[in-house]
Amino acid sequence: MSDATDPNQERFDDEVMSLDQRDSEAVFDALDKAVRFNQKLMAAFEEHDQRVASR
Repeated sequence: MSDATDPNQERFDDEVMSLDQRDSEAVFDALDKAVRFNQKLMAAFEEHDQRVASR
């Protein structure tokens, strides 16, 4: 199914984000850092695993 006929596919053709050098470096630095899960998030994952049955 092409993007034009797929209602689940959002289109953002007319939206452009421009970043200056400082902001673009901040974005890439944030993406480059490893994600650390805190205890509260880990507990939420465990609770989810107990409550939700995978298909």
